[in-house]
Amino acid sequence: MKLLTIENAKKFLQSGEIYRIGYNALNQGEFLYEHKDIRNYDYSLWNQEKLNQEEIKKDFVLHGKMNFFDKGEEEWMDTENRLSSIHGEPFRKWNGEPLFILDDYESFEDIQNVDMNNIF
Repeated sequence: MKLLTIENAKKFLQSGEIYRIGYNALNQGEFLYEHKDIRNYDYSLWNQEKLNQEEIKKDFVLHGKMNFFDKGEEEWMDTENRLSSIHGEPFRKWNGEPLFILDDYESFEDIQNVDMNNIF
């Protein structure tokens, strides 16, 4: 299991590959994520005058598709700004939960024992 950071996302995630991503802080579960690329966070709907232009250069999103198969979902949806890394922090789900790349033998239940998850 790896905490999903901008550093390891650039290193490990390959376009077209599908990964199991887990979370277990406020909610628990996992989803499939088909990686396309990493993009800068889209602040087009925000008031640009109040944003620190240097700081937002450190804000990224994972661009691709996701599927909550563990909840019985069949359709894939675009990630849009749902999976973000703000100011260099680890990637988080839209509600702030840290995300982890799961290995084949791991489940989201294993995340509860990870220190970074307990900080949340």
